[in-house]
Amino acid sequence: MSAHQIRRFTENLSLKMVMPPIANPTDGSFPASASYINVVEWARFAFIIAVGGTDDTAITAQVAQSTTAASTGGKKNITGAAITGTVLAGTNDNKFAVIEVDQEQLDIKNDFCFVTLDVAATGGTASAMCVFFVGIEPRVKPPTYGADLAEVVYLDG
Repeated sequence: MSAHQIRRFTENLSLKMVMPPIANPTDGSFPASASYINVVEWARFAFIIAVGGTDDTAITAQVAQSTTAASTGGKKNITGAAITGTVLAGTNDNKFAVIEVDQEQLDIKNDFCFVTLDVAATGGTASAMCVFFVGIEPRVKPPTYGADLAEVVYLDG
């Protein structure tokens, strides 16, 4: 590997917690409207949905795209970018799912470059979950991080 290549995890990926660990979260968009994530600087991105104990019969998650961070220019689903309702529900406690999307699946030519994850839990009274956004293959290195990043520790050889 040449000296100019960036090789650290946090310099090749960007992590953002869009739903902190919470018990019985309200159904909605994560991040919420006005905070949708602009993905033009990423070749790929993913949402990681982690669920603890739950008695819900279905937990759905669908990636949606918009033309603005506030969703004022319209919002639409990205076809195929969703998890099956039962994969994280019922007896599937303490599991996680990943929805990874190639930026080319977005309607970029019509300025749909902001994304969010719509999450809904049904059929139960209790669930615990959190959601992370991961930017993959940054076009600008190193990527920037938000205020939710507390610390990065490097132990290089």
